Amino acid sequence: MTDNTEFPPGRSSKFRWSGRRTATRPLVLVLALGVSACSVGPHLKLTKTVAPAHYGAHTPNAPLSAVTMQPALSWTARQNAAWWQMFHAPQLDTLIAEGFQHSPTLAAAKHALTAANEYAVAQEGSLFPSIGLGGGLQRNTSIRSVIGGRVVVPGKPFTLASAEGQISYSVDAFGLQTDLIRNSKARAAVSAAELDDARIFLAGNVASAAISFAGDRAELTLRRRIVQAESKILTVMNSDYKFGAITDESVEQQKAVLAASKAEIPLLTSARDDARHLLDYLVGRMPDQPVPQINLSDLVPPATVPVVIPSVLIEHRPDIVAAMAGVKAASAAVDASTAAMYPNFNINAAFGAGSAVALFNPASEIFSLASSFAAPLFEGGKLSADKRASYALWQQATSQYRNTVLNAFRQVADRLRTLQGDEAALDQRRAAAQFASSALRLARERYDAGAITYQTLLNAELLAQTDQVSALSARIDCYQDIVTLFVAMGDAAPTASAPPLSTADTTKAASKS
Repeated sequence: MTDNTEFPPGRSSKFRWSGRRTATRPLVLVLALGVSACSVGPHLKLTKTVAPAHYGAHTPNAPLSAVTMQPALSWTARQNAAWWQMFHAPQLDTLIAEGFQHSPTLAAAKHALTAANEYAVAQEGSLFPSIGLGGGLQRNTSIRSVIGGRVVVPGKPFTLASAEGQISYSVDAFGLQTDLIRNSKARAAVSAAELDDARIFLAGNVASAAISFAGDRAELTLRRRIVQAESKILTVMNSDYKFGAITDESVEQQKAVLAASKAEIPLLTSARDDARHLLDYLVGRMPDQPVPQINLSDLVPPATVPVVIPSVLIEHRPDIVAAMAGVKAASAAVDASTAAMYPNFNINAAFGAGSAVALFNPASEIFSLASSFAAPLFEGGKLSADKRASYALWQQATSQYRNTVLNAFRQVADRLRTLQGDEAALDQRRAAAQFASSALRLARERYDAGAITYQTLLNAELLAQTDQVSALSARIDCYQDIVTLFVAMGDAAPTASAPPLSTADTTKAASKS
């Protein structure tokens, strides 16, 4: 069997089992019997990823805005899974806690982790001797018996009893079992990281659905006020039309505007109910069960948005951790496929008794001790192909790891930039709403003084309410993007026991990354 698998320079196997090295086989066999778990490699390692100093053009401690809502970016090396508590909404905390307890998706991830850990423990059992006990009773009839010098056919029936203890041990001479254990432990680490990832996404989805639910309720209230205002405008226009003050075309246009505004109500109602149903699903409830009523006013945005430094993102974001564990599992699989090309050694012992007369008679004792080995000589290229395939899978895992890292930095950079854009839009829409409110106040004063018509006052009121809807939408977008940023960072919120880094610590940590 010739091993033609290509590895990177310096990654070749320590030993080779090849038909061209027949003279070295006896020596290898002797070493294998005397050495336990001599792993033959190639022990592939992943090149360490160098984290950038920052995300795009973002700098630490940079304020996002200078108006009412002004969260600032504060870089930190600390993490806290309960980032949603920064919104100071007990109803949201209750929903997420319930989701952690009852979500079937999270429960499935927990069971997958339990199974992976048990498989790893089961794999470790291969390093220990296997001890068993066997026995049986067998009723037989001899072909012929001699009784008193006379041959009797068929012979006399007799009972054969046996009892035996067995011990077998597979010597892990070339590290095959050790490599399989490493592989199973790495896969358990993948399951653990996937469970953390499931928790983060569950919290993010619950928070996002709760914000959507609260936002739709608030917008529904404003939209209904707009419909009332437009209905009043239509009533005034109908009166003006009767007196010939306006044309029927103006009335029809207002009817169309009112109908369009009314059409928004069922759409928003459906969106609100969809968000409610999504909350039910995420927390493991049926749709007919009540959920905490969350108002948008109950959600207070964090004054400071902590952003993990890039090196911390690589070390703690669950999908990156899972990808790294996947690389380790693939590396162990390469080592196992290499070790499978070498001989395996077994030791077996048995002690017991077997007799047709007296089972515990010393003359019926049975004892055996044997050792064996099996070495692949010709497998039709199967072992070499398996090794090349496992190496290709390791290369795939490393590529997936790098892709996961790049995608993580892209997501965080996108969320930071989007959050800055949201803040700028929120500033402008709030300013527009304030100007519209001031215009409505002036219009009311002028209407009271008889300077403008009632329709003009209603138009000012409608404009103010429309701008309030725009400001509300911008506020919801900002809240949603704050949640998305936390999810992208994979849990990154400071706690009282682990405060954010100071400016000096941030600079030092960023330079190390």
